[in-house]
Amino acid sequence: MIEAFFFSTLPALWHRLCALTERSRAYALLRRVYQCLCKAARESFLGALFMRQSARKPRTDGAFACALHRLGTRLHLAGALDGRSLKKLDFSVLAGTLLLAMFLCPARLWNNRLALLLALFLAGALLVLTAAGRRKLLSVRELGYGFALFMAASLCGLASAHDLAEAVRVFAFYVTSFLLALTLGAGLSDRAKLRRFLGFLYLAVVCTAVFAVYQRLTGVAVNSSQTDLAANAGMPGRVYSTFENPNNYAEFLVLLLPLSFAFTTMLQNKRARLGATALLILPLAALAMTYSRSGWVSFALAAAVLMFFCQKKMLPLLLLLALLALPLLPQTVFRRLLTIGSTSDSSNLYRVYIWRGTVGLLRRFGLTGVGFGPENFHPVYVLFCNGHAREAQHAHMLWLELWAEMGIAGLLSYAAFHFGLLRRAILAHRTATGGLRMTLAACAAALTGICFSATVEHIWFYPRDMFAFFVLVGVTLAAIRLANAEHSS
Repeated sequence: MIEAFFFSTLPALWHRLCALTERSRAYALLRRVYQCLCKAARESFLGALFMRQSARKPRTDGAFACALHRLGTRLHLAGALDGRSLKKLDFSVLAGTLLLAMFLCPARLWNNRLALLLALFLAGALLVLTAAGRRKLLSVRELGYGFALFMAASLCGLASAHDLAEAVRVFAFYVTSFLLALTLGAGLSDRAKLRRFLGFLYLAVVCTAVFAVYQRLTGVAVNSSQTDLAANAGMPGRVYSTFENPNNYAEFLVLLLPLSFAFTTMLQNKRARLGATALLILPLAALAMTYSRSGWVSFALAAAVLMFFCQKKMLPLLLLLALLALPLLPQTVFRRLLTIGSTSDSSNLYRVYIWRGTVGLLRRFGLTGVGFGPENFHPVYVLFCNGHAREAQHAHMLWLELWAEMGIAGLLSYAAFHFGLLRRAILAHRTATGGLRMTLAACAAALTGICFSATVEHIWFYPRDMFAFFVLVGVTLAAIRLANAEHSS
């Protein structure tokens, strides 16, 4: 239903609106006024400076969309955007700028409603371009049947909720995420646009890392709610950059650091490539300073997958060097690594208690789920938690959370979506070339790495991490589409 609405209904309504508009008297009158204004503007002094006649004629003079295009061809950004007209405003630049602003916004200033507005704006821009014939929306096959099923299954989180307002609130995050993935998958329609967009993601990663390093230099307070101080004696405050939580920030880096590395390999200038690659030391240092064990393991897994695709023969050497480097790590980092899997660490034990309570919940509500959001999860969870970890707001594992909220349909459709997308990225990587090949390797690495985080964290509880995940999905869909198109041609 959702796919049909976006892929068929909306474009059909747009074309119908164009047909009705161009036959109306109001449109004819506005067209005459518009022509008179254009003539007067071209003959004026300002017109000579900022306006010019387009050399390219629209394909269909009678279409309403072409009237908008003709208006755009005459209004030029005087020196901005490399002299491009509004008509040719790059979708990748628009999307990249908005997403960069979203990720750089400090947590205390961020409002999740802004992301929904951003996604709706990008979707609207894409629909206009589609109606004008300058873009093609993703088909269900290009989207992936697993993704389509998961979008449909997300409605289960509304149907099973006893607190509908809470479910609708969280469902808005899902709608935002789906729109981001769909618009990026369709809007990044060639290699140049994909490369430019990855450049904005690179800036987001580096800039947040600079802020994280600044936090460390100025001092970060030790938060006892985030760290077991008895098991991690001497550990300093954990950086979180523009995010609310160190683990949230680590998940963001796991998702986008591989894409940032892929971008550096696309730079043609050798000095620029070396400089951009060297700057990635900052987000690596920031990841270390989050002291997020799940983030460390997830990134190590992503790095191993990326090395496997790039330099398979060097992978054993890399693993050996990593093992030899363990004793050289700072003592606080080394002690933190030793607590992985230890039940003496209260945060690990806290997760175990939550998982046990969630399993009890699933025995009763595993088929239908309990609905989206903490206000639907918590009242049911406390009935099965056996007195342990009573204040849990989520299952602390994405897989269990989707099962608990959306029922078995949500879990299975997400598994089909995630691993189906990973499989398609690997298959497309075999036939891709150049920077596109590296991008697909980075996508596969990030999708693999985040799987570990998803087993110990609810990685979508913080909405900006959820949006970052579906930005990765959108980039993956675009790269797969480009690789398949080039291979078939």
